[in-house]
Amino acid sequence: LNLLLRFFLILLVTPSSVLLEWIILTLIKLYVDVFNNFTVTKIITIKWKELIIYHLSQLYLEKDELDHADKLTKYLTNPIKQALEELTQHSLEVVPTGSVFERYGKPLAAVSLETNLNTDYDVMFAFTKEELPIEFIMKNDEFLHIFIFSNSCSLVNKIKKEDSDAQAIKISAEKARHFLKDVVEKNELIKNEDHSRKFRDVLRNLFAFLFNLPRVGRWTLNQTDSSGPSANYRVYRGSLLTAQDWSTRLDCDFLLSIELGAWPDSARSWEVRARQWPTQEVVKHVMETGCQAVPKADPTGDEFSWRLSFSRGELLLAKNVPSCARIAYVAVKIFWKIHLKTVCPALRSYHLKTLFYHFLET
Repeated sequence: LNLLLRFFLILLVTPSSVLLEWIILTLIKLYVDVFNNFTVTKIITIKWKELIIYHLSQLYLEKDELDHADKLTKYLTNPIKQALEELTQHSLEVVPTGSVFERYGKPLAAVSLETNLNTDYDVMFAFTKEELPIEFIMKNDEFLHIFIFSNSCSLVNKIKKEDSDAQAIKISAEKARHFLKDVVEKNELIKNEDHSRKFRDVLRNLFAFLFNLPRVGRWTLNQTDSSGPSANYRVYRGSLLTAQDWSTRLDCDFLLSIELGAWPDSARSWEVRARQWPTQEVVKHVMETGCQAVPKADPTGDEFSWRLSFSRGELLLAKNVPSCARIAYVAVKIFWKIHLKTVCPALRSYHLKTLFYHFLET
């Protein structure tokens, strides 16, 4: 009898409860839709500018976040810096550059947003010209050749090559790129991580194997490749279950450079031209940062050509960009990444930044 009574109550109550739940859920959904529509309409009407500005400001690092990025850069570059100094018998300076430190984008490790610029880290290993037996001659306004007048330098001996056309010994940009790539591959961060981290990964993957939980397991894959004048170092992390589980944990471009000191005559017009931005004090400080030579070939493919770089000065200029102008430039970069990058690969973010600085000057 009790069993029949329970069965009757289930038949009686269950349809009613299901109907009641459906009514309640429908009302809740209706309320949420009405509230969202009202709220979004009101915000868009009244504060759409504030919303857009706030969203764009989340796409680059705040000043206090730069300290963390700087510490991470030192952690990444320390084994490579030590190896370079041992191989070349020269001291060098690690110079963080690029969009992360100029505050024009967040690194891959940042919280993912649909409009994230996925900026990589750019790090320059800078040797000083005064410590090297070299002299340079400008090939044109942008590129130069570096000549060697002594074989007593370990660094120079590793990247020198005879230019048969000029009947001279020069520093080969191509050999410099390969040299740095080899050093990065042999001294990359993953190979120098602490043993406790590796032990935790082994335990995690063993647990995933024993209990047949492939999504729990995590594997790390590191890759070093040439990317323009840089040695690109990437770390991927994911499971063996599907390719979609893999993501880029770290993306860093390492670049070898030579500090040239004073600006060449071809670039000195920047110091004296009329401008509204930046101030003369900032211009003076930018000139004091000097310029660098980086191993990037010219459009003709000349392996001995090095390109002028003003990374230190650009970093100083970026620190003096007004906040409203920074937000506008980030918006332009998003438009370029979504709409222009695929249809015009030759247009790079560096071109946009150059035009942006010209715009601020006028």
